[in-house]
Amino acid sequence: KRLRQNIIIINRGVSNIGSDSVWITGDIGTIRFSSDGGLNFSSQPSNTQEYLFGSSFINSSEGWIASDNGHVLHTTNFGQSWTQQTTPVGSRFYDIKFFDSQYGWAVGRDGSIVSTTDGGTNWVRQTSNTIERLYGVDFTDRNNGWVVGWNGVVLHTTDGGTNWQI
Repeated sequence: KRLRQNIIIINRGVSNIGSDSVWITGDIGTIRFSSDGGLNFSSQPSNTQEYLFGSSFINSSEGWIASDNGHVLHTTNFGQSWTQQTTPVGSRFYDIKFFDSQYGWAVGRDGSIVSTTDGGTNWVRQTSNTIERLYGVDFTDRNNGWVVGWNGVVLHTTDGGTNWQI
């Protein structure tokens, strides 16, 4: 937590590339970046007041952030600017994972899972077979992934999320 203009900001996500590049996300559109392994942080403009949660970076210049209201933020220039991508789900996303610059998944409230095969230009809803909140997502390749959530939910896919097994 830190105090910013008499408002308490809660950090909600962290992502790093290598040992030097670190991003922190939080309330009221907070994005902070460190290029020295977390010794010093600077703010980055998100152009949103939404809560920002998990993030995924495939290299130090390109990354995505899961946000409130079913949006995803994307940067291709080290976080100097972020563009908002709209998904077919209007609920909060808690985590996001990109395997490469094209394939990604975001998870959130009410069992929401969305995926993209074009870097987030288009997002497609996937069927999770649960209504529990989903808090974490990770993939080892384009097909094999896991999602975890409320009440001990663990989901697994071997086909990129076309089918999720509880």
